[in-house]
Amino acid sequence: MTELTDKICGWLNKQGYPLEMSVAKALHAQAFSVTQSEYYTDPDEGESREIDVVGRKQWEVENIICRISLVIECKTSRDKPWLLFGAENTPLADRARVLQRPATLAGKVLLSYLMEEPTTSSMPLFQLEGRHGYGLTQAFTSGNDAAYKAVMAASKAAHSIGLAIDAKRKNITPATPSPQKYYAFLHFPVVVVSGNLFRCTMDSKTGNLTLDEIPRGVLVWRNPVVGQPHSIVHIVTEADFPAFVAGANSTILQIKKIFEGSVRDAFIAKAQSVYTRNRRPVISKVHVR
Repeated sequence: MTELTDKICGWLNKQGYPLEMSVAKALHAQAFSVTQSEYYTDPDEGESREIDVVGRKQWEVENIICRISLVIECKTSRDKPWLLFGAENTPLADRARVLQRPATLAGKVLLSYLMEEPTTSSMPLFQLEGRHGYGLTQAFTSGNDAAYKAVMAASKAAHSIGLAIDAKRKNITPATPSPQKYYAFLHFPVVVVSGNLFRCTMDSKTGNLTLDEIPRGVLVWRNPVVGQPHSIVHIVTEADFPAFVAGANSTILQIKKIFEGSVRDAFIAKAQSVYTRNRRPVISKVHVR
């Protein structure tokens, strides 16, 4: 390599582009459809924003399209470890951890059925990875702006993509000659970080802080940015991301099996009712791939 290419590679590493490419590679390895630099419209401010990577898998049964997406913000910070503050309160109930996810209208119907399945809460994408977190920050900084922005970006993008799909079909009515399409899309916000991730907890007896290095964790954020009481965001290290994607793929296969086996007919009836009540939602325009 020349001196110039060495400088360029050094700059690229500092900007985080290799992390985004590594994330995309891990998704491709599990046969996800991948988009890098996906744009969405901020549902609060109406401005176009970028999310780093979106990985999707979908299947279609009759007039139902099911899609599961990982909506990913990447953050490079090798010299500033990430800290996930562990909660001592009662973990989020199994039903809540399933239902409180960004989804389209039909996706919410699908979640309502998955919520009743006893095996759903044990699927990798619905697990809370032991003690879940209530906050995320970076060590050796004076604030948590980078962590806040990363979590907010992943959450807003996941929510906005679902709103966009519902907006695209808002003019479809029961009188449409062809069968209605039901877009049962679920979106999982993810923040992938380079470097180290620690869970920070306090010993209830001594009051001492404890740090445990972890490969991944789950932030149960009391911020309703995804339209639910909690925004549930997976925080995953770069090294563990391929294993995380494998777990996501396993979850998708299990959801597909449940849907095709017992839920489909009841889903259509319930989705029709939901779409009738929400035929013309007021949603700002968003770009959808």
